[in-house]
Amino acid sequence: MPSPSKRAPTLYAIIALKLLRGVLGIVLAVKAYELVGEDLRPHFDATVRRFKLDPETKFFDRLGDRIDEITPGNVKWAATGALLYGALSLGEGLGLIYRSRWVGRLVLAESAFFVPIETYGLVREPSITIVVILVVNVAIVVYLYRNRERLYRH
Repeated sequence: MPSPSKRAPTLYAIIALKLLRGVLGIVLAVKAYELVGEDLRPHFDATVRRFKLDPETKFFDRLGDRIDEITPGNVKWAATGALLYGALSLGEGLGLIYRSRWVGRLVLAESAFFVPIETYGLVREPSITIVVILVVNVAIVVYLYRNRERLYRH
């Protein structure tokens, strides 16, 4: 049976979140790379219809117009960013599995980095999604900071 210092269910949840985010980021990047050089509007219209949404609404019409303005270079940059962030998240998840001290600090710094950005977003455009993300990031920061000595090897 593992010693109490080795059991950390909250850490396991953070690991699962990081690994899931990493896999989703890489999948998103691969899909975005497949779209480089293609007209994005037909893909957008097909997705709207697949979810049985009304493509004739003003919202989807304006969103479609903005999608028409996206260049292949922008798609490539977004795909590269998603790939790098996905790889970072996977690396953080794997590092947390091995309880590497430097990865713990990296996760702490990364989560803390987004708190002011999310707070600014919440002040500008309040939404329940931003509140949830902010609460999760603050909880991760507090948990990792308070338990840093217990969770990681010396």
